[in-house]
Amino acid sequence: MISLKSHNNIYDTSLIRNRTMQGALVEMQNQDIPKEVIEKLKESVNCNLYFFRGHVNIGTMYIILGITTLILI
Repeated sequence: MISLKSHNNIYDTSLIRNRTMQGALVEMQNQDIPKEVIEKLKESVNCNLYFFRGHVNIGTMYIILGITTLILI
């Protein structure tokens, strides 16, 4: 069973990775690297998270992070 704190760490780590890699991923798109390759790279470093086979978008990650932080305070 994943605790609430470790659940929160999953989302904040993914948000940090998305933010820090954003410039590099945009540059890869500008260099005409296939979108499939970029998506596989994002999945390999946990930029893309899935919950019950559904993709969790960044806005949802921020909401979950905020709610769990409020609960933990």
